[in-house]
Amino acid sequence: MDLGRRKRMYILLLLAIFALVISVENLDAYTEAQKRLMAKRAARVDALRNLAEMIYGVRIDSQTTVRDFVTQSDVIRSRLNALIQGAREVSYIEHPDGTAEVTVEITVGEVEDILGRKLYYNYETFRATGYGAPPGESTPSTTYQPPERQVIRATGHGVEPADPYMSPAEKALMAKRAAKMDALRNLTEQVYGVEIKSNTYVRDFVTQSDEIRSRVNAFIQGAKVVSETKLPDGTYETVVEIELEPLKRILGISY
Repeated sequence: MDLGRRKRMYILLLLAIFALVISVENLDAYTEAQKRLMAKRAARVDALRNLAEMIYGVRIDSQTTVRDFVTQSDVIRSRLNALIQGAREVSYIEHPDGTAEVTVEITVGEVEDILGRKLYYNYETFRATGYGAPPGESTPSTTYQPPERQVIRATGHGVEPADPYMSPAEKALMAKRAAKMDALRNLTEQVYGVEIKSNTYVRDFVTQSDEIRSRVNAFIQGAKVVSETKLPDGTYETVVEIELEPLKRILGISY
């Protein structure tokens, strides 16, 4: 390698290091006002996402592998692609720990989901809450209100990621999201059923291997979060529910 090329590579390396240092410094360069506004924006976007999931539904793709009665892997993927227009911000709360809480609502009549299906909501009003976290803070939990209508309810759990670069608030929100996805997966299994595949090998009356795979891949619409609780062991527990009558109407079920 010639001397000129080595110098150019050395200069590029220094520039890359300098850019990295600047970006790290900028993480701490936000003013308190910026942190509040960024937390509020994150909370509003989260609320809109939750609102869209309630109205249009969210695709849940879940696969669990159990081998010899031990869970080998558990994966949940969610996907949403929807347009929300006319959502109103009805409340904004700044919690003492810096976490922002935004609640939005929208009144909808006839909408169309990503599959092109017509959904009729008869001008019902939907409300959803979202959270946003500034660096280094944690999030509050909501209080459970018992349902007054006939509903299907499911519970899910989530664990904070062990990422040293995440703030406590980010870890809490990630754990809450995991708990919500787990709850929606469990709710989806109740509504649509779950595909179970099992393979057991027994030789001379002794089980040599036992493997169970479960999978659900369906839309769930109208589900609402009714409680989020941090348990003593640090995990988060989320309860979701869906009303039976709107669900029957969406699915075209009549009796």
